[in-house]
Order: sequence, then C-alpha cells, then structure tokens
Amino acid sequence: MNPLLWLNAVAMPLLLFAAYLFRDVLALSFPMGLAAVALPIWTMWEYRYFARTDPKRLHSEEYLLAQQRLMIESKSSTQAIDASLLPMSENPEVSFEGSIARLPHVDGPPVEEGDN
Repeated sequence: MNPLLWLNAVAMPLLLFAAYLFRDVLALSFPMGLAAVALPIWTMWEYRYFARTDPKRLHSEEYLLAQQRLMIESKSSTQAIDASLLPMSENPEVSFEGSIARLPHVDGPPVEEGDN
C-alpha cells in the first residue's frame, strides 16, 4: 500500500496543477482532472482488496517484525507468559525487545522442549 500512497501524494497535486494550467485546452485538462479523481478511488479499491484477501500486507514492516520477535521469544520461553501483561500500545512501531524477559510468568508446569 505504501507505493500507492506515495503515488497519490506526488501525482495528485501534479495532475491537479497541470489540469489548472491547461484549463483552456479541454482535451488535456479533463483527462488530468479525471486521473486526479480516479487515483484515490483506485487506492481505496486496492486497500479494500488487501483488507479482504491478505490483511497482513496492510501492517507496517516494523510491526510485523515486532510481532515475529514476540512469537519467537514466547516459543523459546520455558514458562507460559500471561498475555494480559504485555505492554499495550496503539503505536505498532514500539519496540518490544526485552519486554518478555521483564514480564512475570504464569505459574504452571514448565513447558518441555518437545511439547510444542
């Protein structure tokens, strides 16, 4: 999605400005104005497609890496981790490195290496 958002940010103002410059020539200004309107509609259509087919693509790379790191840390832990004690954050770019080591573990039988 990021390339489409950059395309919107760069192309829309340029298309609108060019349509304004060529406002006297309808054969040039109309297609440019139409493209400036169609571009965000196409972006919303692609967002809807990815939201339905592969929602993970809509997350940032940093968020996916932090999620993977937490999964790996939780699998390598010998005790169960209480998920309610994980730090809550609206910002997916928050680093969770070392946060699992600082969490109190839930009392329970130790997890054996072959019990996955």
